[in-house]
Amino acid sequence: MKAAIILSVFVFITLTFNSCKKDDQAIVKSFSGKVQKGPYLIGSTVVAYELNEDLVQTGKSFTTEITSNDGSFSFDNIELETPYVLLSANGYYFNEVLGQNSSGPLTLNTIVDITDKDIMNVNLMTDAIKPRVIQLISEGKSYIEANSQAKTEFLNFLGVIQTSVDDFDQLNIIEQGDMNSLLLAYSLICQRFTGIMDQSSLTGELAELTSKINLDLKDNGEIDDQSIISQLLNNISTLNYSNIRTNIQNRYNELGITAEIPDFEYYIGQFQIKYDPEVVLEYIYPLMSSADFDSDPGPEYLNLLHKESTNFEVTSSYSYHVVAATCPVGGSLKIRIIPNTCEADEGMYCCFCDWSVYNGKWLREYEDGIWTFTAKVQNANCTYLFNLQGTGSATIEYYEGDMETPAFTKVITWE
Repeated sequence: MKAAIILSVFVFITLTFNSCKKDDQAIVKSFSGKVQKGPYLIGSTVVAYELNEDLVQTGKSFTTEITSNDGSFSFDNIELETPYVLLSANGYYFNEVLGQNSSGPLTLNTIVDITDKDIMNVNLMTDAIKPRVIQLISEGKSYIEANSQAKTEFLNFLGVIQTSVDDFDQLNIIEQGDMNSLLLAYSLICQRFTGIMDQSSLTGELAELTSKINLDLKDNGEIDDQSIISQLLNNISTLNYSNIRTNIQNRYNELGITAEIPDFEYYIGQFQIKYDPEVVLEYIYPLMSSADFDSDPGPEYLNLLHKESTNFEVTSSYSYHVVAATCPVGGSLKIRIIPNTCEADEGMYCCFCDWSVYNGKWLREYEDGIWTFTAKVQNANCTYLFNLQGTGSATIEYYEGDMETPAFTKVITWE
């Protein structure tokens, strides 16, 4: 009898042990990803922290480094007890707005369920929803529910209504697709452009701004601080879309990677339409405009593009005028100026004299005697200074949108 009791106890203990061992069986996982603001640089660190079901760190972590300047990292055969992981990346990144590496390191995070994923990326959008996901789980939501709600709320903040989207950790700024476009758009509006003297503070400014956004979203999934919206709109006003595309393309060409830059311009426009009460939705050619120098707008001059103005007066040897226009959100604009006649003053080499580029908002080209100006920015005044000399005339063609023929043509004269 005693032997039977001992045997029963042994069997019970064995079964219990095996059951517990099965329930607590470790997950062995390998996965890779990319860290992107622009892409993070070689040597940046990525730490994987194991999380419990409440998304609290268990104390177990693994560290790796980014292995190429496209932000790539990988973890091989790490052993976890749960499928929830916080990926935290810290390092320098390629600033796609400036076309150069960042002045300081930036930390970005993502919370992921690794169960059915082999690729997990870290970016500004994964970082933005992290506090909100944690908050929703503390309120009783499951991870799936919290992640879905946080994504929807974040998209609404950016002016996008979409009910079913990929997880943000699957997005990539150099691949086609709506959500990839949105990721690049958000990365850009968080990073303003500035002159050389002010560039050292940009990474710290970015970190402060994104922290404010993340914390403001945390409690209710909405941005209540209007100063955040104002700062983002101001950032947008400094962006040069054409230069940004060139910067990204050149960077990835250097890395030997084919980049398919998505349509970020559309989603920046959607953000402006939602929040900017003065958003420009039509082509504007003002009567007068400043030359908009980098440090000082300067005085205003008559605009050669004002559609009702055709006759201009040369008042001195330096008779300044401007080529000025505002391209609307979602639009494109090209201006061709074709000189017809010219009688230059004695000692002068031209009638329609080029001046210096100050703000770079026009892409200026000169070929076969024809000036072509292409707007590099939307929702902002593009302006360029010219000096009229002697007497002359020119034809001006306005190409609005993707039109192959001019939307409007006029002839101007000056004397």
